[in-house]
Parts: sequence; C-alpha cells; structure tokens
Amino acid sequence: MLVKCLVCGAVFDDSNELCPVCGVGEQYFVPVDTDDKPKVRDTNNHYVILGGGIAALSAAKAIRERDRTGRILMISAEKEYPFNRPMLTKALNENLSEEELEVEHEDWYDENMVRIYLNKSAVYLDTNSQTVKAGPLEFLYDKIIIAVGAECFVPPFKGADQDHVVTIRHQSDVKKIREMVPNIKDAVVIGGGVLGLEAAWSLRESGLNVTVLETADRLLQRQLTADASEILAKSVADAGVKALTGVGTQEITKDSVILTDGTEVPAQLVVVSCGVRANTELAQTAGIEVQRAIVVDDRMRTNQPNVFAAGDCAQFEGINYALWSEAMEQGRVAGANAAGDVVRYNFDTPGLTFNGMNTSLFAIGDQGSADDDSYKIFTSNKPGKYERFTFKDGGLVGAILIGDTSRLVEMMTKVPAHAKFEEI
Repeated sequence: MLVKCLVCGAVFDDSNELCPVCGVGEQYFVPVDTDDKPKVRDTNNHYVILGGGIAALSAAKAIRERDRTGRILMISAEKEYPFNRPMLTKALNENLSEEELEVEHEDWYDENMVRIYLNKSAVYLDTNSQTVKAGPLEFLYDKIIIAVGAECFVPPFKGADQDHVVTIRHQSDVKKIREMVPNIKDAVVIGGGVLGLEAAWSLRESGLNVTVLETADRLLQRQLTADASEILAKSVADAGVKALTGVGTQEITKDSVILTDGTEVPAQLVVVSCGVRANTELAQTAGIEVQRAIVVDDRMRTNQPNVFAAGDCAQFEGINYALWSEAMEQGRVAGANAAGDVVRYNFDTPGLTFNGMNTSLFAIGDQGSADDDSYKIFTSNKPGKYERFTFKDGGLVGAILIGDTSRLVEMMTKVPAHAKFEEI
C-alpha cells in the first residue's frame, strides 16, 4: 500500500518507517487512495521533460504509467540524478551521500526506459517546429514539459558575490559549506524563514556560532501569531542560535555582515535564504505566457499547444508556493495530461512544518486577526505543548502547534473541513 507524508508530500510504500524525503515518522503518514486507474494509451510519442527535480521525475513516472511505449527524455542541468532537495539543509551535518539523496537510483531510469541527460540545459525552444536545443543537441518532441525549477534569490547586497556567500539549492552548495565549516567559527543566515532556520540549526549542530538576520519584526511573521513567534524565538535562543529581527543587511565583508544600523555581525560564512525566483527565460523567448512564473491551467497546460509546465517554474491561479509537495503533484498532473489522460490539479494550501532547534512546529490556515470579532481563538500554552485554534463562522480555519505536534495529521484534515469546536 502507498502512503503520503503530510509534512513534505512524498508518496512511498508503507513499509518505510521514516519518510525517505524529510525523515519524519509514520505518525505523519496517511494512506493514498489508489482507486483512480491511469488511462493507458501506448503511443510512439516523443516526450521531452526539461528539468531534473521532483516535478520532472513525477512527470516521467506519470507518463510511463500511461504510455508504456512512448520515448521519454529528461534534460537536467543538475550534475546528479533527481534528489530529495528538502534534505539539503539536513545534509549539511549528516554527510549524506549522493546515493542517499537520490529519489530513484540510477537503474530505475533504465528499467523504465527514461533517458536522462545530466549537466545539460535547454537553451532554445521552438514551439512551431516542436524542437528543443540543449547545447549542440537538438530534439523533436510531440509533448514537452518545462520543469526547470527556480534559483535562490540573492538581494544586491554589497559583497554578495564573494566566495563565502552561498545559497542552498544544489548538492554542490552543500559540499562547499561542508568544506568551509571545519575552518571557521561564525556563520550568518540572512532570512528567517523555515529553510533559513533549518540551515541555522544544522550549522549550529556543526559547532558554529550562528546568527539569523530577519527583516520582519519577528520570526515567521506571515505564518505565526505574535505569541507563537515569541515561543519559537525562545527555542531558537535556547538552542544557542542568535536571531536578530527587524534588521537589514547593508554590506557583506570577508569576515562580517554589516547591518543597516552599522552593527557588525561576525561571519566567515554567509548563507542567503531569501526565497527563490522561477527560471522563466526559456519560456519567455519561446512565446509562452509568463508572469512571476510560467502560467498554467488546471491541467498544467501553457498557452502554447503541447507545452506543459510544472513545479517551481510554474504558477497556477497566480500562485506558486515553490514547495516540494506542490512540485510533485504538478509534475504528476503534467505528465498524466501529456500522456493523453485527463487529470486536474487540486492542491490545498499547505501547512508549514519545522523540526529543529530542539522543537517542532506546525501551522496551517488562517490565524485570524486580533481586531476582528468574527474570529474566535482558543489557546493552550503548557510546557512543551502550545496549541492555538482559530474558528470563524463556527468552523476551524487555522491551527498552530509547537512542541508536541502529534495532532498535525488531525489538523491537516480538520482545518480544510472547517471542523466544529466540539470535534477539536
């Protein structure tokens, strides 16, 4: 039987006691409904998938489920086979090998007749002749899926181009940081979101003095209430990580970060975690509609015939969360429709999870407003267990759990269902 991890969205066999992607336990797993049978339609089609992330791999799997004879070609700019990107921050101090990070091992591609070109980027796409070029190579396609992902955004800080300023997006980034850690003592993480906090925790576990810089007035300001942010901030401090909120970065020097107020924070390593920007240049030059990312409908179709897009480079109804679970589902939908099936994208607003700093955190939905009488708030704050439930119009619309997050699975189902108070 297949199960789904509610933390990261991975789908895998229930024989696993831990999620192979994010490492959480089976209390976060739910059964996957497999009643929907793929519509098999064997063809001589040439499918080209641009990208080497989870969206690309999910698209290849969905195609092969439905078309056992079509040719599938993946073109990936990565040097490695598709890997579990959410594990990169954890890999900073766990020394995971390339094989341990892989979603599928190398022989999977041969067994499923998926030809993959690594370390190659598509440079030109012609939707009229239905050809794509990657360096000197040129390929014809019947259906193409653009899943080229995104890259980390680095604000134009003075000094941001120095070798000790890094992002965490690729395995090469992790290798570079690992090589630096034994020779330094101070690190700064610019950005106090979940990925920034995960990186800070890993670096602290590696023995470094770590400071997190956040421009907002508190940590996870968009997802947490003020009191929940305060509890998180205490856990961060207790873990030995210094978090400075409401601060801006003016300059990065070889051994410090200078804040806009002139304060200098020691740093021989600077990790920038300020979000991502979709890779859209290829699509734009091909005449595909692009806003913040490539615009797709609920079948992952672009405005060009036979061209689909999925993952961090795509947006549906103006939204792209740039999350692993979202990319996985979009890739599956794109692949299914490219293969002639009719599958529509339906993705609920995801919850936020964080495991680090000797605590766990989960937040989902609408946390209400202090000056809006239509919200009813119920809070319980006990040692090691903080719970906050937000109701509106008699139904549950939001929840925050800190410390004991054992009710995560329950909240993932009851918030979308707007459960009544007595059900909680």
